[in-house]
Amino acid sequence: MFKPPFFYDHMNVQNWIEAPSTVHSRCTGLTFFFQKYLFMRAMSVYEWKLPEEINDYYFKWVLFTYGYIGLFKTPEFGAVAQWGALEGYDLYYFPKRMIFTNPAFKRKNGIKRTINKDCVLITLTGTFTGLTDLVNFYAENLALAWEAIAVNLLQTKHTNIFGAENAKVGEELRKIIDQVLSGEPAVITSNKLFTEDGKLLAQVFQMPVDFITPELLDAVDEILKKFDSEVGIPTANTKKRERLITGEVNSQKYEAMSRSEMWLEDMKKSCKKAKELLDIDIDVNFRYNVFDELADENMKGGDNYGL
Repeated sequence: MFKPPFFYDHMNVQNWIEAPSTVHSRCTGLTFFFQKYLFMRAMSVYEWKLPEEINDYYFKWVLFTYGYIGLFKTPEFGAVAQWGALEGYDLYYFPKRMIFTNPAFKRKNGIKRTINKDCVLITLTGTFTGLTDLVNFYAENLALAWEAIAVNLLQTKHTNIFGAENAKVGEELRKIIDQVLSGEPAVITSNKLFTEDGKLLAQVFQMPVDFITPELLDAVDEILKKFDSEVGIPTANTKKRERLITGEVNSQKYEAMSRSEMWLEDMKKSCKKAKELLDIDIDVNFRYNVFDELADENMKGGDNYGL
């Protein structure tokens, strides 16, 4: 099997291994919709302090999409944050230099800077990868779930199958169905649907449909809770039941915060280097520090049951 990246004419050949060819969850408008808002959901965990000359939206979208962004200074723009190409590697196979290209720089070969000398690399995960794979995974699952909801809702409205004796009868049935679904209070038809003795030239088959939309909505909520746990948004992430203890809820909060805390440590190290090497005032913190809240709860003690 070929290795990625794939060209457009080979993507479906590769995708069928994971999903049937009739199931389209990738590269759809609904998937892109969820991708956009899941990225915003992940970015909302952190609150950034940036210099005025750095565009806040560009900085966060690049960092969370690609996993890293370069910081440096120029006489023309002052503090600059740009995505760039990585070059070279050190003893531990980490990149040594970055190359930045931008029409605004007006330099034919772009700008080349040495990391930790005249440039600082801000990383999200330390692996030079962003949250794109994580967001895509959950966006595809959410898209599939919402497609199932739409199909189930549609099936509850269209529960009949019609068998027509000929094409004329079939066409007449289509017109009637269109008029009914458009909301017309009364539908008038011709005698094409009946024989001379009044017999209907069509058969109607009742199609039983299970209304499972509430269960599917619960599935969407569970998928969102799973994503929240991945990126550091605290959630109970458990079904409500009698005598749910506080410790179980807090354990889910710790699970949610462990990875985001590790990401925060990486980003803070990079911000510290930017202050020391480039004198750029940049910092990042949790928007809401759940660890402090959990520490307060543990200090207070009290009833272990969420009653």
